[in-house]
Amino acid sequence: MNQYIDIPLLTGMHAGRNFMNIISSDVVIFVSIGSPGTLSELAFAIQMERPSIVMHGSEKLKSYIDEILNGVVMFADSLSELETNLKKLLS
Repeated sequence: MNQYIDIPLLTGMHAGRNFMNIISSDVVIFVSIGSPGTLSELAFAIQMERPSIVMHGSEKLKSYIDEILNGVVMFADSLSELETNLKKLLS
């Protein structure tokens, strides 16, 4: 844990914690999806209809998600884009 954690969720569930992370979140920000675990969290976020932003997502991922979900997940390539998208989600 670090100083940015307000409420720790200690599950002892290994990969099962991914689902807990998503259902306990109001908005999910993914930074550079590069592992199957993070990808599974994105899938859970989509299934649970959690507002999501992917920072530095690959063009292949963006194309795939846009093709099947048409704008459900936001993408950002800079901090200013991330901030703009987050403000949209929170307004």
